[in-house]
Amino acid sequence: MSTAKVMRWGYVDTAGNFVIEPKFDGASDFHDGLAAVKVDWSRGYIDKSGEYVIPSRFEAAKDFHDGVAQVCLDGEWMYIDKAGAKVTAPQEEPEPELNHDGLVPTLVDGKFGYADKNGVMVIEPKYCDAEPFCEGLARVRTTPSGKWGFINEKGAYAFKAKFIQAGNFSEGLARVLVKE
Repeated sequence: MSTAKVMRWGYVDTAGNFVIEPKFDGASDFHDGLAAVKVDWSRGYIDKSGEYVIPSRFEAAKDFHDGVAQVCLDGEWMYIDKAGAKVTAPQEEPEPELNHDGLVPTLVDGKFGYADKNGVMVIEPKYCDAEPFCEGLARVRTTPSGKWGFINEKGAYAFKAKFIQAGNFSEGLARVLVKE
């Protein structure tokens, strides 16, 4: 028996509590109430309770936008609806909505901080990596090999930096990678 730790994706709320336990080999952000997840080599879609809404059967699965998502099944790319049924391709490729909250990661002397729309530094530059704010929180890390955490608009950690990798908050949840 191997005692090696495995990395898995799960989802946390804005307090850093697991809402969906880490059990996926891959995970995307929530869009239109669903997130694409990967177990072994197949992908499906879960809801915010972690239950499969569309079972894992796709080789690739993109995010839902405007009620449709692009997937690959048996080498064929197609669009599906939220029930998993094949639908006609939308007239235009749906554009993801960006939900960035106004503070912008800004590089100053090799460190990232956050500036407002007028270029005034609101959060001092002290991060080696900093992502845009989404739903009031931004993911940051202080060293290149450090863990990712989330800060609020005042620069305070919302909870301890503890994730190997993380996505932005989307629809109240963020995907995170941990070692089990």
